Amino acid sequence: MIAIFSDATGAMLARIQEAVVEANQTVALQLRAAFGEQQEAPPVDYYMAVAHQHLFCQLCEADYETLSGGNTAIAEAIIANCKGLASHWENAERQTP
Repeated sequence: MIAIFSDATGAMLARIQEAVVEANQTVALQLRAAFGEQQEAPPVDYYMAVAHQHLFCQLCEADYETLSGGNTAIAEAIIANCKGLASHWENAERQTP
């Protein structure tokens, strides 16, 4: 059963990555067509951040368009989880010679 979830999760994450890269490439082409070769598209990280914020709003039951109406308890739990990850990474960096 774990393999089923793992396979589905891996496929989902791959599709997200593909969508982010595709959005970046599409915007880059459209901007260059409209404004010339000197116009750069935002970096891929921009699209990741947009997706992250949208998913965060969904998880917190907030309106993505207005960023309102979210469940603060859920938001705080997610933020606490992220802080835990950051602490874990920081501790791992300290232990690396």
